[in-house]
Amino acid sequence: MHWAILGPFLVSDESGQEVPIPGSRLRTLLAALLLRANQPVAVDELCDVLWDGEPPADAARTVRVYVLRLRRALGPAADRVVTKPPGYLCRVNAGELDTRMFETACGRTAVALAGGSWAVAASSAERAMRLWRGQPLLDVPSQRLHDACVPHLEQLRLQVLDDRCEADLALGRHGDVIPRLRDLVKRHPLYEHFYAQLMIALESSGRRAESLAVYQDARRMLVAELGVEPGAELRALHRRILDGGAGRVPAGNGGRRAAAPVVPLDSLHAIDEAVERASLTLAAFVTGRFERLWPWFSAPLAEVATVEHLTGAREDLERRMGTFQRMSGMPRVRRTGRRTVVEIPLIYETAKMKGRVTLDAEGKVLGLYVLRVGER
Repeated sequence: MHWAILGPFLVSDESGQEVPIPGSRLRTLLAALLLRANQPVAVDELCDVLWDGEPPADAARTVRVYVLRLRRALGPAADRVVTKPPGYLCRVNAGELDTRMFETACGRTAVALAGGSWAVAASSAERAMRLWRGQPLLDVPSQRLHDACVPHLEQLRLQVLDDRCEADLALGRHGDVIPRLRDLVKRHPLYEHFYAQLMIALESSGRRAESLAVYQDARRMLVAELGVEPGAELRALHRRILDGGAGRVPAGNGGRRAAAPVVPLDSLHAIDEAVERASLTLAAFVTGRFERLWPWFSAPLAEVATVEHLTGAREDLERRMGTFQRMSGMPRVRRTGRRTVVEIPLIYETAKMKGRVTLDAEGKVLGLYVLRVGER
């Protein structure tokens, strides 16, 4: 089966034949189950989603009727919708649900970018974008579902567009990326990092005057819309271009806000998923993308790991060890009770380090440490 909600709702069988899901209520029901694939969704929660917080008195009975109709619509795949207290779940296999494949590709892009694997990052980002067919849940009329998932998915898309441009710039594809970035600054006129990337692409293509004009366009837009001057990254880049050379802008910017979903480790291909979550966590920390971390942190860790604390820890590392270079080597994984500890080698400018991430059974981060193991 193939389940797709990144755009118009689409279900197809193993042969690629579309399986029509008639009626907005059935699409809403199936979408709610898919967004929590392989986990039971309570009947009360389904009622809330189906009627946007105003269910009728007989809503629970009506949900049972809708489930019967949905199973009939799915035909041979009817057994994918399972009754499991306190409600229902939809069984989804690996590689079947577009949102999960999209989130995985976005995560792999971020890890590759943090490790300096530019071609891998560009390829993973392209894979993610091929899955995006339009606004998620386009023909699913549930405001509750839209509010719960669409902003997160759209932010991931913005992030992976940024990462794709960053990788292409690192690969020297300046001419190819200029038209894409011009379109992106039109579509997202308040997202400063696209302006920075466009300035670099133009300057690196020998179009310095156009690059400086982009800065003025960005400044006018930010002052007019927000009443603020460009941020530190854009101002520093502008000064470097005026001085005769842009270089590369480090990946990442303070305006990002995206995260891979938290998924119970026990329900996944355990080791691979633990390594991926640990890699993403370390990549976010060493590159300063702290806003990615809080959805992954356990509640106790989220309370003490403030931006100031993380910034101080990262700056202290770079003062002592130089700048972060890349992830390097094979991760080590061990399970202790319901906890998983992942250690990943890190290369800094003057030292070999290892990042240690401890995860609980739900995939939440309990601890994050970077330890020195030797000189370079």
